[in-house]
Amino acid sequence: MLVLCSHDTGQIERWRSGLSAYRGRYRTCDSLEALASDASIGPDDLVLLDMEIAGASIERILTFIATHPLIRIFAFSSRHTPEEGEAVIAAGARGYANRYMHPDVLAQAVPLVEQGEVWLGADLVLHLIRRNSPARESAESFSREERHDAVLGKLTPREREIACRIVQGKSNKVIARELGITERTIKAHLGAIYRKTGTNDRLQLALMLQSLL
Repeated sequence: MLVLCSHDTGQIERWRSGLSAYRGRYRTCDSLEALASDASIGPDDLVLLDMEIAGASIERILTFIATHPLIRIFAFSSRHTPEEGEAVIAAGARGYANRYMHPDVLAQAVPLVEQGEVWLGADLVLHLIRRNSPARESAESFSREERHDAVLGKLTPREREIACRIVQGKSNKVIARELGITERTIKAHLGAIYRKTGTNDRLQLALMLQSLL
């Protein structure tokens, strides 16, 4: 079940326009108080949270996310800056996106987050990669080349093609188009890549591979 949390009826309608596959599987709320008091929300539900929700500062929203770890939150912001996105994800949100995300992109993003992926825009992915790129190569017991071979050597050539595009912040749809295969095939390859690299999602994979490429 999806919960669409916004006081803005226009925002609710924007979300609805991209969620035709979820008809009958979402409900709405209009405040953080209503969200916090909704005892029916469980770990299998996903909340689309409008960060412009009435009366809520960024600090209050971050506190809410951090203090409600059992509520899976996909945050949408009109500011949509890498710095804000980093703070939102660090607080525990499962996704961060532009409040005016195109309905077609929303239709791709929501199922991925439901399945356990973390949804970030390319700008935020690159920002996090730059922030987390290791500056301690000389102190590590294995050289970059050795770690590169140890990790990427487990992947097939096709899996390496996909993994390198994930580092570039590309979506499954873009990767599928570039490689001439289906998004279903991309998802199957990603499952194998996560298992072989010991990562859980696109962000972990991108951060790991950035230190090797």
